[in-house]
Amino acid sequence: MAVMGKPGYLYVKSRVFGLLRRYGPPTEVSRARYNIGLVMFVLPILFGWAMPYISDLIPNLEDNLFAYAIGGDMLLLASLFVLGGDFWDKVRALFVYSDKICHSGPPPRKHRRRHNGGIFISTKNA
Repeated sequence: MAVMGKPGYLYVKSRVFGLLRRYGPPTEVSRARYNIGLVMFVLPILFGWAMPYISDLIPNLEDNLFAYAIGGDMLLLASLFVLGGDFWDKVRALFVYSDKICHSGPPPRKHRRRHNGGIFISTKNA
């Protein structure tokens, strides 16, 4: 900043954040895209958790452990962009004590009833 001055810094900052805003995750995504993103998000986590138990079943896993780790990390990061901005808000709400659940989904189906602030609970087995 000292070399380019405040106007130069503000110009670079506006260009960088403009680029991130344009190519960043969209606010809303379709249901299919959300489901694909959830699979992409959960798959590397489950694989990392199960890897010590299933390492004998996957050929050459121990020889290419770094490649599998990098692939899982890339898949996890890509899933955040596929899931969209609403998912980022949901993850953020996990760490903010004062955030509350607000359900604005479709009306309840016949085998479900509305309970406690918009959360749907199944009453099929009740």
